[in-house]
Amino acid sequence: MKKIILLALLLSSLFAQIATLVQKEGIVKVKHKDSIKKESLKINDILEKGDTIYTYNSIAVIKLKDNSIIKLTPYSELKLNENKVSQKKGEIYFNIKKRKLNKLEVATAFTTIGVKGTIFIVNDNQIHFVALKKGLLAFKALKGKYEIHKIKLIQEFNDEIKKQEREFKNYKNQLYKEFIEYKAEFKMKENNIVSFNGNKVYENRIDKNNLKEFNKFENEFKLSSFNYKTNVSQNKENSCSNLKKDLNTDLKISNKNSAFDELDEE
Repeated sequence: MKKIILLALLLSSLFAQIATLVQKEGIVKVKHKDSIKKESLKINDILEKGDTIYTYNSIAVIKLKDNSIIKLTPYSELKLNENKVSQKKGEIYFNIKKRKLNKLEVATAFTTIGVKGTIFIVNDNQIHFVALKKGLLAFKALKGKYEIHKIKLIQEFNDEIKKQEREFKNYKNQLYKEFIEYKAEFKMKENNIVSFNGNKVYENRIDKNNLKEFNKFENEFKLSSFNYKTNVSQNKENSCSNLKKDLNTDLKISNKNSAFDELDEE
């Protein structure tokens, strides 16, 4: 009976696991779902549903169950849930593996982002922006509709105004219809950046400075170094495996696929 209870507890813990802290520099803390106290995190610590991660003058790198990588810069805050993360503040880099079914949702104070596999940066400091290096993102307004400005086209519009001052009024009306859109949702393709000012959205191409920012994130901790199972996860799997063997012997359980096999297949 004790073995069954222990097995149930271990299973519950495994299903609750969302991510693992794989790298850090400086102090990184976590606040668990039903706790008011923050605890220090160590490398290989398990992160579960409802956990909120805090960086200070520090950096944290977490790996999701599907090997996606999320990197938190200093003074960032991120809450984890199944297929959803909530970025409370800071600048965070996401390298999300391609997903066939459930997309990842990134909730912020200024937009909700739908992700199925892509590389992007979300800045939720004083200036709100999202820079997309690879893939496709979908944005949903928190309320009302976005007023979407195509920066490159607006610049062309301003240049054209100087050439056609006589027909300014008609030309302005025509171009604003073409280059300013009102939508509650929109998609962004790779190599673009969007900044947010309330419901006003300004879209432009990624520049050299943005690419430097991506390179900084990608070179601080090499992604290839995260292709391993953490010691904590391995220990839990070994413990569960031993319990499973004992229970199969004691209770003569059949050899059908169990929750452990299903977890291994995920």
